[in-house]
Amino acid sequence: MKRIFSLLLVVVLVFGTTSVYALSWTSTSEPCKTYTINIVKYELIPGDVGNSFRVNPNTTARKGEYAYYSIEVYNADNQKVDPGKLIVTDMAAPTNLDNGLYAALVTGSRPMLTYSIEEKTSLQELHYNNMPITISGDTVTIGKLVFTRSVSGVVTDVHFDGNILELTKELTALNMTPEDVYNGKVCMSNDVLIQNFGMICKQTATSKWYNDADAIKNITIPKTGDAPLNALFVALVTLVTTGVAICFSCRFKQKKD
Repeated sequence: MKRIFSLLLVVVLVFGTTSVYALSWTSTSEPCKTYTINIVKYELIPGDVGNSFRVNPNTTARKGEYAYYSIEVYNADNQKVDPGKLIVTDMAAPTNLDNGLYAALVTGSRPMLTYSIEEKTSLQELHYNNMPITISGDTVTIGKLVFTRSVSGVVTDVHFDGNILELTKELTALNMTPEDVYNGKVCMSNDVLIQNFGMICKQTATSKWYNDADAIKNITIPKTGDAPLNALFVALVTLVTTGVAICFSCRFKQKKD
């Protein structure tokens, strides 16, 4: 009986002193790669013998005009690469000019482009303590632990071949407790697993061809004729009210006489 009580006391102490870090696992991944993204804006300079281009970081372009630019991306070794994708807003798809520049027709009031680089570790590359993490449908195996997760990724159960103390020790190494698991505080969606045991890196660069003050804002314009009709209604109400007051005054005077 004393041994059982001591075991329960140890379990309670373990639960009471373990911090809750269900969504803050220690990452075992390498740091993200860094890139240098250069977006250079140009303005068109018409000439007698042909057009030329001049670098102008402050140039703008309105709807129906063209935006001119160049993009160069370099990795940490200063090698030119193209690992990302281009996202254009209020601009048509760019065309490549003979001089290496790009031209894009402006189609709206807020022309801008964004070059985005996103890199993720694949699920097959995830490891924990030099052991691969196995993901199969609604089960995730991390070391000696087999977790069951819902469609949204929330863990609903954990299977372990051992006693409660050994289970608690294994979960503590992952910065979680049995209470976290059975209270729905642990999320093991694919993105969370990659974030904690791999890497999700994103880097962007944006350039725009409009001034904030020049951008078209949504304003409410009264319907044609609303103002005259409102004025006419007010005038009619005033006229009727005045007439009623005069009539009442006359009848009151006649009664008095």
